[in-house]
Amino acid sequence: MLRKFSVTFLPEKVKIYKLDHSISSCKIMCQTVVCDPENNQEITVYKYLAEDDSIFEKKSIVFDPRQYNIINIHEDVPGIDHVGIVHYISGIFYKEQIPLLYLNTYSYNLILISDDYIERAKKLLI
Repeated sequence: MLRKFSVTFLPEKVKIYKLDHSISSCKIMCQTVVCDPENNQEITVYKYLAEDDSIFEKKSIVFDPRQYNIINIHEDVPGIDHVGIVHYISGIFYKEQIPLLYLNTYSYNLILISDDYIERAKKLLI
């Protein structure tokens, strides 16, 4: 596969929190909600670093203490009909043993990379 994407390294970082109820904050990048058949829900919040981090830490079931860098993958063709982009990017990072977390929406293809790996990731993507 030829490289048909570009990247933007966003200036802010996020932390990840697992909750069992919603918490409001204007610093939430995004959140995912999964409900099982018994209507139990898990809310995962990807929150920009901010002064209210300690509130999230206290109210979360668990949180990841690491800070994550946000990389936006821009596909050079608009739409959501692409095949292989996740496989291609995962392969690049797999070869270098760099863990990543994907967050995809209709308009955004984001990957989160912890501070421990960001310099190696930049070398692969720039």
